[in-house]
Formats: sequence, C-alpha cells, structure tokens
Amino acid sequence: MGLLALLHIAQAALGLCPGTAGGQGDPHLYGAHGGHADFRGRDNTFFNVVSHQKMSANIKTKDGEFRLHGAIVNGSWMVELHLIAPTTAGPLFWTYDAARISPASLLGFSNGTCGGKPFKLTGSRMGNLLRNGPLQRKVCGDVVLQANHSSVKVFMLPYWAITVAPKATPDYFHRSDRISGPEAHHLPQRAAVRLDLLFTLLRPERSLDVAPHGLIGQTFDGSDVGVDGAVDPKPQRGERMTTMAMAEGSIEGVWQDYIMPSPFATSFKFSRYNVQVRSDVHLGLRDGLPRRGHR
Repeated sequence: MGLLALLHIAQAALGLCPGTAGGQGDPHLYGAHGGHADFRGRDNTFFNVVSHQKMSANIKTKDGEFRLHGAIVNGSWMVELHLIAPTTAGPLFWTYDAARISPASLLGFSNGTCGGKPFKLTGSRMGNLLRNGPLQRKVCGDVVLQANHSSVKVFMLPYWAITVAPKATPDYFHRSDRISGPEAHHLPQRAAVRLDLLFTLLRPERSLDVAPHGLIGQTFDGSDVGVDGAVDPKPQRGERMTTMAMAEGSIEGVWQDYIMPSPFATSFKFSRYNVQVRSDVHLGLRDGLPRRGHR
C-alpha cells in the first residue's frame, strides 16, 4: 500500500474522518449526523444501503424470531453485503455472506472477483499476527480489503472506508435466544450469524460533487442535520411483537424504492452509481424528526 492509503487507514482508525454511518442488530440504522431509524426490510430481499459514483453496496435481510427481555420478537437481520466498484485493476465484486460464518468462532470468510479473477479472504485466528498474507489482504487496484479475525475493512480511496463485522444472532452471549431465522450453511437449524456495517466517508461531505444515496448513504448530505425515522417500540415482557418500522421519515421516497433485483444491481430510483453531474440529497423530502448533527 502507498503512503496515501496508509494515511487514510490511520485517519479511519483514529476516528478523524468527517462522518460515519451504518447499521447493526435487527437492524438499527444510524446516520452520519446522529439520526436513527429501524429497518425491518423484507425476507430474502436485497436493498441498496450506499450508492455513490464509484461504489454501490447492497444488503440482504432475512426474517427471524428471538427472545429479548422476556418477550418474543419477530424481527430481521442483515445477512449479506454485496459490494461493486470500478478499480484500476478492473471491476471489483465482493460478497460477505453471514451464512458462511460459524456463530461459535466468528472466524471470517468472504470472496469476490477482481478484474474477473476470483479471490477469497479468511480471518486471522486469535494470536496470529500475520495480517498481510494472501488470504488476509487483497489489493484490487486502488481498493484494499483487509481481513481481521472476523471483520473485513475495505478502503476505497479517496472516499470510503467500510467495515463489515459478523455477529451471532441475536448476540454472542445469547445465542440460545434465537428461535428461528438465518441459518449457517454448515449448521442447519442452529444459531447463525448477522452482519453489522459501518461506512466512513474519508472526505468532507460538502466537497463531493455527487452526494451519496441509499438507505444509509443519503445521511452523508452535508447538512449537519440528522433525521430520526420510524423506530419499533421496546418489547414488553411476556408479549409477542413483530417489528414493522421501515425507516419511514428518515429516507427519501418509500422503502420499496431501495429494493434491488440482484446482489450486484446498481440501478434504482436514487442511484448515484456512475453519475457524473452534481446531485444532492434533499433534506426537505425526509419528514422525520430533525436533530443537529454531532462530531
């Protein structure tokens, strides 16, 4: 990696970057300026989370049931991430599929193609300091993918740093509370794994000619205003509840606008992929509760 790549990696590690946004849990989305919303998604359906000029990221959600605080929740999780980007070595297609991960070890595995050539990444086992081996680091032109024990960090200079981290459902210490839902390929009917995502923009939002979009990407709008969308109520002991929030109020349009027909599809109503002319996100088209951002 060059000096510029190392600088951006250091910035991301130290939290010196302009903004971060992502999704975690079942799923809870948080924006670059502090807004929050829940997003159930739809079983076995792909959604765009970030769309930008040279990057597009789609997730897949899957329904499941689990116990939480004495209640039974019918909810969902993010179980796949699919990333496409043009690079100086040719197009990058990369997939992190939670069904390939053991909930006990959480040892990472992902795969993709760079310029048409296949590659795979596996996690570094605890105590193994080798992080630059062919199975732990992939350089695809100007994109670097770095595998740790379970998570993978993707550095797409000069704009993005992305972290994908597998987590047991509903979490590592309560695996027995999973009732149904995503299953590991090698452990049918057993506790499986979800994904948590973090997107860090490495440049000031107002410097972008094209504003990102997608369920998460649109929060990098340069406004310094977060927008809270719909959230599900906290489950009460003894009840059965079904999550229903679809980030209403915090997104432009409706949730169906973000459905993608396939893992690496890039075209949808608000797509910014390969867009060259200036394009902004319109804060006024999101009718949730605004709040001032925080750094």
